[in-house]
Amino acid sequence: MKFRNTLILMVIAVALTAFVFLVERKNPAPAEPGSTPTPTPLAEILALPPNQVERIELARPSAEQRTELVRQADDTWRLVAPVEDVAREDSVARFLDGYAALRPRRVLTGNVSLAEYGLEPPDMTVKFTLRDGTTHEILFGELNADRSARYTLLPTEPERVYLLPSYIAADVERFLNAPPVQPTPTPTESSTIPAPTATPAG
Repeated sequence: MKFRNTLILMVIAVALTAFVFLVERKNPAPAEPGSTPTPTPLAEILALPPNQVERIELARPSAEQRTELVRQADDTWRLVAPVEDVAREDSVARFLDGYAALRPRRVLTGNVSLAEYGLEPPDMTVKFTLRDGTTHEILFGELNADRSARYTLLPTEPERVYLLPSYIAADVERFLNAPPVQPTPTPTESSTIPAPTATPAG
């Protein structure tokens, strides 16, 4: 009788051990004390191939500011507003790099008040036109509380407000305040040696 009871207890113990083992395999291990969980990055909201952009239009309606750049047939950039001039290629290239993989820090959804975030009307806008004629527009509102990000809206997604890194909007503001004009080379003074004065024959 004692042997039978012992056998039953052993079977129950084995079953409990197997159950605990299976549950532990399904559940992830708890984080170490003091460790910070890694947030899952948000997906890109825009991925513009820089070599496909044909036109860049920037505006700040409240200040009547407008800057427009157009790619020429030889792939160089020309400023057409607020003045017409040759554009700085390096400045335009850096600007476009920011939109090659545009990823927000946060997204607000639901009953979003656009006016509360400075998006109705927006503070600044930027519009890209690609070689195939498609366009992409971004509206910029106010900075967040710690000024690390700017509230942003895509007209194609009016139900979402994104927070983009503040440097993205800072580049737009820079192009509006100081359009990327190619600087005029400073002429260098060439030293001229005076011609020898002829000495009259004596």
